[in-house]
Amino acid sequence: MKIRETMLRIDFSKGDLQGDSLSTYYKTVKETAQHYKNSAEAAASEETAYFVVSELHQGPQENAEALNWGTTCMYPLSIAGECCMTRGHFHNNRDCPEYYLCVTGEGYLLCWDGEEDYLAFHMTPGSLQYIDGRWAHRLINSGDTMFKVAACWPAKAGNDYSLIEEKGFPVRCFKKDGQISWVKND
Repeated sequence: MKIRETMLRIDFSKGDLQGDSLSTYYKTVKETAQHYKNSAEAAASEETAYFVVSELHQGPQENAEALNWGTTCMYPLSIAGECCMTRGHFHNNRDCPEYYLCVTGEGYLLCWDGEEDYLAFHMTPGSLQYIDGRWAHRLINSGDTMFKVAACWPAKAGNDYSLIEEKGFPVRCFKKDGQISWVKND
């Protein structure tokens, strides 16, 4: 019998994903400016809003069994009181669900059906949430520390940003004096 070391590790004390075959991409506030109510202020910021470290399946994406794993790491920033957020996305293949696991920090998982229905899940360390593939999803850092969320999704899911870029999510998350408020989009 052969015994091997695992190819990936999660340092749960820090929420860091470690391994030799990881890819990382970064998004600045400026690159996500259109998603903020005060997009002009966001467009002026070169700060990193978040980064994603992933182990992506290296075979055919249509392989039904192939999975990806990644960790989104969000900074505790705000733009005119609006909490730092990811762009959010639907899956190209709406039959593909996803799991999110909060590793560190505090925030929300905002889900939207693309029409009128939306809901948010409060995420703290240990929170595990299943996301139906038909729902768009966005992470929001409402805390004062780095918010890290691990995810597992089918490689064939793909990301579709088009409706979000066109319409935007229907609500926004603001924080003032430690209190969270949700505001419907105009």
